Amino acid sequence: MGDEAVRERYHHGDTPAALLGAVETIVREKGVEAVTIRAAAKAIGVSHAAAFRHFADKRALLTAFATRCAGELAEYMEREVAGVADSRIAFYRAGVGYIRFALDRPGAFRAVFRDALLDTDDTDYCAAMARLELLLLGGTPQSERKELPPPALLAWGATHGLATLAADGALSDLPPASRSIEGLATALALLSKSLV
Repeated sequence: MGDEAVRERYHHGDTPAALLGAVETIVREKGVEAVTIRAAAKAIGVSHAAAFRHFADKRALLTAFATRCAGELAEYMEREVAGVADSRIAFYRAGVGYIRFALDRPGAFRAVFRDALLDTDDTDYCAAMARLELLLLGGTPQSERKELPPPALLAWGATHGLATLAADGALSDLPPASRSIEGLATALALLSKSLV
């Protein structure tokens, strides 16, 4: 192991995780389009050559970041539905978690769905997205569904739409109460009642 690798392990401990943390900062401050391996490497104080040992290119780096963010989004949703037995309430609570993540971490939310920038065939990314789908669509794996019932499609679209509007800042002209998690959750509650 060369001196550079020793210094890198000593200084960072986990270079891939440090690079993903740098990506989070870049995405939050400048947007996903500003992410490069060089910028992430510079942010954590390693050479871009050291970063390329972990991620082959920008697409691989963004895919790893999106995968991590999809997992964190799922965790938000799982916290909301923990202990809820009623499927309608679980849908509502999962949606609240989905929207809460978009409000708390808009750049990370947008990165999860930037298919053009990601390797959407990556095994880890596919697994993370399947986990999200299970939470959004009531726990039935896609392979076991003959069709997606129209109410489920409406619920998915509305939840994702509200979250995307929030993440993109499109609701910024609304009164604060309407664009808050409480206001958006109220809109989601109306939807869940209409799907009974």
